[in-house]
Amino acid sequence: MADEKRTAAAGVSGLAVTLSRDSAESARPVRVALDVSAAGGNRGGEWAARAQLVALPACSLTTPEVKGCLERTPVASHYDPASKQLIGDVTLPGSDSSAHTSIQSLSAAPATSGAGGGVMVLAAVSGTSSGAGTYAATPLNPSQAWEAGGSSGAFNYSYPIQAPPSLGGDAPSVALSYDSSSVDGKTSSTNAQASWIGDGWDYSAGFVERSYKLCSKAGITGSGDLCWGGANATLSLGGHSGQLVQDDASCQAGAPGSTEQSNCTWRLANDDGTKVQFLTGATNGTWNGSYIKVTDTDGTVFYFGLNHLPKADGTPSAVGPDSGSAWTVPVYSPNTGDPCYNSTKGKASWCQSAWRWNLDYVVDPHGNLTTYTYTPESNWYAMGGGQNHGTGEQHSYTRGGVLKTIAYGQLLSDQITANGTWQSAALIDFTSGERCVTSTAACDPSQRTTAHAGDWPDVPLDQNCAQSGTCTTYGPTFWSTKWLTAITTRVRANGAWQDVDLYELGHRFVNVQNTSESTQVPWLGSLTHTGKDTQASATPVPLPPVTFTEMLLPNRVDGTNLVPARPAYNRPRIQLITTETGATIGVDYKSADCSRDRADMPASADTDTRSCFNVKWHPANEQPNADPIDDWFQRYPPPPSRSTPTPRAPPR
Repeated sequence: MADEKRTAAAGVSGLAVTLSRDSAESARPVRVALDVSAAGGNRGGEWAARAQLVALPACSLTTPEVKGCLERTPVASHYDPASKQLIGDVTLPGSDSSAHTSIQSLSAAPATSGAGGGVMVLAAVSGTSSGAGTYAATPLNPSQAWEAGGSSGAFNYSYPIQAPPSLGGDAPSVALSYDSSSVDGKTSSTNAQASWIGDGWDYSAGFVERSYKLCSKAGITGSGDLCWGGANATLSLGGHSGQLVQDDASCQAGAPGSTEQSNCTWRLANDDGTKVQFLTGATNGTWNGSYIKVTDTDGTVFYFGLNHLPKADGTPSAVGPDSGSAWTVPVYSPNTGDPCYNSTKGKASWCQSAWRWNLDYVVDPHGNLTTYTYTPESNWYAMGGGQNHGTGEQHSYTRGGVLKTIAYGQLLSDQITANGTWQSAALIDFTSGERCVTSTAACDPSQRTTAHAGDWPDVPLDQNCAQSGTCTTYGPTFWSTKWLTAITTRVRANGAWQDVDLYELGHRFVNVQNTSESTQVPWLGSLTHTGKDTQASATPVPLPPVTFTEMLLPNRVDGTNLVPARPAYNRPRIQLITTETGATIGVDYKSADCSRDRADMPASADTDTRSCFNVKWHPANEQPNADPIDDWFQRYPPPPSRSTPTPRAPPR
């Protein structure tokens, strides 16, 4: 077994072993089982369930800096939760084999090992996915498009944040919202993390997101990078949300590549009159300065990813601080006609493109301005490493981020005149902390390393790479280390900020009790509202907390013919809410509608009218060109909830 120093130099986050025969036998199949309990026990994001076996060249443990020495050949493997072992079948070459001996899984195509003389190097490395979700997917959840009613019904609960009235224009509407269908929508193909508020909860000011496809599906064999997948977008903006489609008649013929095939007027698929434009020229970190302008039927304009104040005519400027609203990732354009295809570079053509444009400015017809700022979270990965024998170039991207402030009670004209330094009349601050509950000292960001990854149980810190040094992550992953801890509303009084209300969020981790892949899930346990207005009261006035009690339900339909069997994929859902007054709201969910054990399933995915749905997904350790896993997941539409008023003495 290789020591920790050599495995780290080879970019291996788990174990590495060297296998050989002590006799001159011919190649033979052998079963290898590596105990990953110790390696996975102190890592976040359920490392063991995402682990996979790969074959490495022998030089990976001696001269990893040499080109080609970090090339990884996937080996078909699976994690056995009972033994906590990672198991794979390989063909071990005989000791008289020449240097070009093949190393392969029993079901894989041969691959050159670079390890001669009957020597094989196997490593347990972290993957991006397991049966309980994938970090290769962005946080966009397909369940956001489900319609209410029938099998897609959900339990919804909203906790409003009282924004102080504005001097001009409307105060922003802010509410922390729970939707049980967002938990139903968690599958093996969606992002594994809970939101920054907790599982089932969310608050987003608004965004436009674009999806890309894996380059391995675009003609770049072995790549883990993202490639141009066509002009597509999804809008999330309160009552104006859904898939966007182009108005073909408006598209500019022969538009330059910088328009990303999007120089058209876009509409919601369920058109409500909202006009959406993809524009360029902003200073926001994207290769073409792309941003989105949305105009509703009242004439209010919403800017996404603009990053600096709009001019009076709505065009980009460099005025004001960065809003941090454009989140980017390297995207290859490997084919002629792709936005940044370069005939000289061919399939190596790429650009730093936006995967999410967040709402950063709203201007109403009277010129009233609302400003949103964000704290992006960055990461690095070895771009091109998958298709270039382990030799990649480290590039940065935005793996996630959180909302920071909402400023309102201001005019766009005043901000432009003041060069972006005008103080708004009101402000909402969002305070975020680490997804960690161990202790103040242990949860300090300086301790957020792989050595302490167990303190961040739902964060895949093994996917983190620095700008320099060894990095064997060959594709972007999307995750956050933050959760929302407090919201403070403020008004400007006598030249200083005066707190009005404080909302504190109490989090804990829920053990979802799966037999495997049981990473702990962040849960919002309580919300506490405290009045902070000193003009109304000399001391803060706290209300009793609103508390949320959870229950576990399995997302995956029971029974399986998958080998190995996948876990039930339990996720928590709200079962009981106790309000500030002591009233309780109980939530029941209908029993699972589908069962493989009882042979009670839809006839096919195409004719499915039941409260379960079909998902096809790819495990991280599958062999090239393998068919996806055909799986089924439950929905739990609730019957009417019940509310029990229980008077509680008001605070004094």
